[in-house]
Amino acid sequence: MSGERIGFWQAFKKAFPFDRRELFLGLIWPAAAGNVAWALLQVALDREKYEPVYRSDLAILALVAIYLAVDWLRTKERKISQRSMYWIFDGLLVLSIVWFAIAIQIRKGDLFLTWSLGFVFGVAVLGHLSAAWENRGEKSWPRLTLAGGSVLGLLTLIAVYHRWPAFRWNLALSFGTVLILWVVVRTIEERSGMAPLAPTTIQTTNATEPPSN
Repeated sequence: MSGERIGFWQAFKKAFPFDRRELFLGLIWPAAAGNVAWALLQVALDREKYEPVYRSDLAILALVAIYLAVDWLRTKERKISQRSMYWIFDGLLVLSIVWFAIAIQIRKGDLFLTWSLGFVFGVAVLGHLSAAWENRGEKSWPRLTLAGGSVLGLLTLIAVYHRWPAFRWNLALSFGTVLILWVVVRTIEERSGMAPLAPTTIQTTNATEPPSN
């Protein structure tokens, strides 16, 4: 039997090829969005069960759903990072978001939910500081700003929890603060041309250009 012998990991990747981009964008993140949507609908349809935190639970789940939808639409048109840390932190982020949404759905206590959302912010801070979601050569100010925004969200989460513990509005206020900053930073990136398009988008664009004479 001829042929070069390859290692187990190389053989595994050849036997089960998959695109990590498609795995996250086509399966993992939509599945996370489905969990959040299910939690949101359950809270919306059973108001008496979730009182007196009905409005705050709806608010935080709606904000998380908006983030997931906008980020998915944005990411599928962008060239995502190929760093190994990307998959680690993206996996942790999606897991922590689903954990948090399910915790609201099953009516966990205020302290549990505060710690759960704090973990989401912590993953975001470490991911941005390690440049897990950025491509090599990109400017550092967006990720450092977003890391700082997640720290701000964490501080808001804790401060509001201790100052106004009733009705747990600390969840929506802290996440909303981070979400607004995230939208502003990503918009500035877009205006300055710092967010690279995905290869498939570039190819499609080039393919539709009229031939030059």
